Amino acid sequence: MLLEYLARVGMTARVMAGVGTMAMLAACAGDQTSEQVPDTTSGIASTGSSLPALPQVSQAELETDRQLAPDLRAEARGDSVRLIVTASAGAQINALLPPVLELTGGNRYTLSGTAVTVDSAYFVGDVSVTLARDAFPVVGTLRTSYCRANERLCRNAERAVSVALPTP
Repeated sequence: MLLEYLARVGMTARVMAGVGTMAMLAACAGDQTSEQVPDTTSGIASTGSSLPALPQVSQAELETDRQLAPDLRAEARGDSVRLIVTASAGAQINALLPPVLELTGGNRYTLSGTAVTVDSAYFVGDVSVTLARDAFPVVGTLRTSYCRANERLCRNAERAVSVALPTP
C-alpha cells in the first residue's frame, strides 16, 4: 500500500526500493533481544553471538599464571646492564606485543629480540634491553604477553619489578 502511494506521488523506482528496504528493516528491528541465556552445559552465559564464549578461569589458575609469567633478570656488561625477560620452559614471548618495562618515574623501555619465528609471532632467544648503570635501581612494572606450551592463546602478564645494580 505504501509503495502504491509513492508511485502515485511520483517517486522513482530507486527511492521506492530504498523506502521499502527501510520499512522492512524497521519491522525486523523489534525481533532482537540482548538478554543473556545461560548455557546449562558449561555454566557460561551467552548473548546469542556467533563468537565462542570464553572459558571461566578459577582463582587457582590465575595464581598459577602469575607464577608462570615471564620474569626479569639482569646481567652486568661493563658500563651498562642488560635486562632480559625469561619465560618458563616451553612458553614463548609474543613478538607482536613486545614486553614493556615502565619505570615508576614514567620512562618506558620496550624489550626486543634478535630473531623471531617464521610467522613473526614469537621471539626466539633472549628478549632484552640495555640500560646505563646510572639508571639503577630499576623499579616499575613489566608488562609481557606470552603463550604457554601447547596453547594458541597468549596471556598478558603484569608484574612489579625491582632490580638492583648487579655486580660485574
